Amino acid sequence: MIRASAMSPRVCVCALAASLLVGVIALASPAPAAEGDPWSGGANWISVRGGYAKSGVEGAPNGIGGYGFGFQHFLSTKWAVGGHVHHELLGRFGSASEIAIPFTAEISRHFKWPTSLRPYLALGAGAFFHKMYRTGTDGTQVRNGGYVSGGFNAVISDRSLLGVDWRMALETDAKSTNPAFPSTTSSATLWSAKLSYSRFF
Repeated sequence: MIRASAMSPRVCVCALAASLLVGVIALASPAPAAEGDPWSGGANWISVRGGYAKSGVEGAPNGIGGYGFGFQHFLSTKWAVGGHVHHELLGRFGSASEIAIPFTAEISRHFKWPTSLRPYLALGAGAFFHKMYRTGTDGTQVRNGGYVSGGFNAVISDRSLLGVDWRMALETDAKSTNPAFPSTTSSATLWSAKLSYSRFF
């Protein structure tokens, strides 16, 4: 089987390019005023994300990508709670595909910088719907999982933000005898790096 590292050089370059893009936009934008501040207590964000996703299981195929949607509610200027759902095509061997669809809740800590660019760290957990497709012995499984994520967001208009999100998730109950995507370990690491766009209100 093809083996791949957790994060390929191409993915690192793309993530760096996305980071630089958001950074340039942020530095060119003024810090938000108190009124209409997306990081104020009571603010809500609706987000859409897209980018790279991969399984870290030994022998897993090269990662492909995924997308997701999310909602966050700010309890204060520093803390927010929210929920996300993603659809991630973790890799393919020929027509056989490995897919993960995590439904998760999270708490995040946002750090105030003097510009509109602000980093964050988050912890989350939930149910990971896992599917093996077109393998000859297809199957689905709901796995428990948790993750740590980090990134940053920057204001790009009156009600919009652009950001980057990196995530490392850990699934449990991950052993698999599937011929295309076998796993001998009870846990599996999933990696992702996504560009995000958010609207706040």
